[in-house]
Amino acid sequence: MDFLQAASTVYSKLEQGAKGAGKSRTWFGLKKKQRRDDPLLRYLHFARNAEEHGVEPVTERDPASGERALGFGKREDFIGEIRDASGTVVAKDLVVAMFGPTIRLVRAHDRRFGDFCDPPASHLGQRIQFHDLRPGEVGKLGLTYLRMLIDEARALSAPLAP
Repeated sequence: MDFLQAASTVYSKLEQGAKGAGKSRTWFGLKKKQRRDDPLLRYLHFARNAEEHGVEPVTERDPASGERALGFGKREDFIGEIRDASGTVVAKDLVVAMFGPTIRLVRAHDRRFGDFCDPPASHLGQRIQFHDLRPGEVGKLGLTYLRMLIDEARALSAPLAP
């Protein structure tokens, strides 16, 4: 919740800073539109609203995958193959991941408006891999974006060099 709240605060501060400055106001308008259009940024915004104003969680415990017990949050990769019903190998040398129990993102509901947002499948036009849909990985992507956003805002307000 702290990260979601901090991400929202970044947007609020940038919005306040953009008031009264045409170039900054236009820039911020484009960034708000990007937040509505980009699946990851939209999800972070919805998740914050769901956590702040709702009662439904935006994460849930995901049980372990595979037959071997791994510790919480652990992952093990191995090379595997796929066989058809007759036992013939149809694909080999596949990298397969097995996960221990972890936390996963779930649909974020904003009951105030009867709206929802599913966990993101992409960010800035790039597909998010299934195993990167854990809260920590999505948070890292969001944090990288917020840092870039702050750097852009800082550059807008920097005095011109003589």
